[in-house]
Amino acid sequence: MARQPPGAKHPEINLYADAVHPGRIGAYLSVDEAQSKAFIADIELERRASAIAVYDFVTGIIYLPASLIAGALWVLHPASAFIVAACFAFFAIAAFVIVRPDLHRVSGVFPG
Repeated sequence: MARQPPGAKHPEINLYADAVHPGRIGAYLSVDEAQSKAFIADIELERRASAIAVYDFVTGIIYLPASLIAGALWVLHPASAFIVAACFAFFAIAAFVIVRPDLHRVSGVFPG
């Protein structure tokens, strides 16, 4: 529930913060994690659980410094965190377009 200012007589209910927003986050995470893990399970046929565990471990290791850097940028100036994130997104899209993974498919890995 949303925090109330000191001395508030009647607690206000913030429907978005208390009910809607957590549901939206849960829906996003269920879609995002499900498709990532399904992709990994399709690639690694013999050791699926180990592959998913390694994926979760590596992403967790990467998220920690990324969060620390974003927090440090936020302390410097809140907009700087978003600017740096936008730059990373731009370079990721540019690298994806240059590399063109659809031209480098390995036989048997991607159906179709």
